[in-house]
Amino acid sequence: MRVVRSIYLFIAVFAGFLAGASSVFAASWLPHSLNFPSGISQMKLLGVSCSSTTTCTAVGQDWNGTNWGANAESGWGAGWTPQTGVVRNPGPKNGMLRGVSCVPTLPCVAAGSYGTSEGQPWGMLQEEASGTWRFDAIAPSQFGIRDAMNAISCTSSRWCETVGWTTRVNESVYTFAGNVTYGPTFADSSALSNPNSALDGVSCLSPSFCMAVGAEGPVATARIYNGTKWTATPAPPAQSASSILYGVSCVTSSWCMAVGKWKDSSNTYPLGDLWNGTSWTEVALPASAFPSIFYGVSCISVNECHAVGAGWNDTVPQADGWNGIGWTNEYAPIASGASGGALTGVSCPAANNCEASGWSLFGGTPTGLIETYS
Repeated sequence: MRVVRSIYLFIAVFAGFLAGASSVFAASWLPHSLNFPSGISQMKLLGVSCSSTTTCTAVGQDWNGTNWGANAESGWGAGWTPQTGVVRNPGPKNGMLRGVSCVPTLPCVAAGSYGTSEGQPWGMLQEEASGTWRFDAIAPSQFGIRDAMNAISCTSSRWCETVGWTTRVNESVYTFAGNVTYGPTFADSSALSNPNSALDGVSCLSPSFCMAVGAEGPVATARIYNGTKWTATPAPPAQSASSILYGVSCVTSSWCMAVGKWKDSSNTYPLGDLWNGTSWTEVALPASAFPSIFYGVSCISVNECHAVGAGWNDTVPQADGWNGIGWTNEYAPIASGASGGALTGVSCPAANNCEASGWSLFGGTPTGLIETYS
């Protein structure tokens, strides 16, 4: 019996070793730490968009020792270069780019927010990379004392939809959405005067179809744009009364994947919801660390998506893959020498080919992080 038990023990240990080895050798995400632009000592990347398998733009914010300001990088894989002409630190408060959308052969458009001074209105930051970047403040008068664009999605016709939130005089948060056309001009297409709500992600297939996600009060919400107006979808499911969707990616008007988080009394868990053209269905996202949040998702087809996020209070990168049936955990390593990190955006221009953006922590200092999936 001792011999048999020893054999069983050896088999169990060897199987465990193989399982552990396979999880390491199967690692598909490779981290790259970005260099700071001149005069910058901290940097976070909040969004990324790839127009091809070799051309991407990542955006976020950086710290010059006094202010946070907008930041943009271009590249692919391990090679990234700060883009020139980006308006950095346009005001003393919270300048940043939260999202970017790049279409082949056309300039990228980015969206975010900036501040002029304490107590004065915020505008919204939108820039285009047609050789150089240009700053355009977009602050429709019907919006509030603070506004921010959280996400943007463009079509090949150089038409974009941007979504976010605004606080009006009464300090309530309202959702909004607006069209940005090449030029650019801004036209409010919201009709979304819903208090205590915000939109955090958007995916457009054409000027007549977009899906936006976020939260209304404490519960996840989603809206559809038909080219004329936005309407609410049936509520996405969540396992608690506290949930939010941060990112969405649509393959067709009847197939969209959204990701975010839900909370119970003690932990935060990843949330995945699938749109079938009529309703939402929850699809469980595994996570290797709790609390865990997924911020972004990019789908190549109904059989391949990649979602990214963070665990342990934005200190551990997370990545999951969708195979058409369910989600499985993908190993997203921490950058060499870093104490932690997070992934906030992802873009997959082709099958098994993705770039994710975020930041690494080196001694508590955030540094731009790109992770490549191939």
